[in-house]
Amino acid sequence: MTIFCHFWPIAGGESFLSIFWISQEPENIFSKQVILPISPDQKPLYPANWREISQRIRFDRAGGRCERCQAPHLWYRAGNELIHPLCIELAMAILEIEGRLDDVKITRIVLTTAHLNHNPADSSDDNLAALCQRCHLAHDRLHHITTIRKKREAAAKQGRLFAR
Repeated sequence: MTIFCHFWPIAGGESFLSIFWISQEPENIFSKQVILPISPDQKPLYPANWREISQRIRFDRAGGRCERCQAPHLWYRAGNELIHPLCIELAMAILEIEGRLDDVKITRIVLTTAHLNHNPADSSDDNLAALCQRCHLAHDRLHHITTIRKKREAAAKQGRLFAR
């Protein structure tokens, strides 16, 4: 389903909202999105002004949109459809009427700042990208798999070291 919202200005500085939607065949959408905070062991690698750097990359440079998929910050995503925050309740009502509310995962889009080379000590502009959670997780996927594997191997070696 695609939902379009448009605000029409009227006299007196007020406006009204027109909402249009196109229904399509239902699709099952499976995804998992997790916001990963900065881990305590990585925190010292970030510059003291990280919040300001991140803010500048996400909003000044990227204009509040993901630099990969162009998803806007604090909008909603239902599958691959983008929904304006003012339309989310209507979108959910339409999905419920169509019997598809349980089939579609709705997530709020939050822009993050990614280190393209996975090195948090390198906060140069050309190493940073404003990415939504989906694009950030996709970018970091292989790095996360490698890191988890190394931690498991280290834990297994430690366990063998202290085994009787």
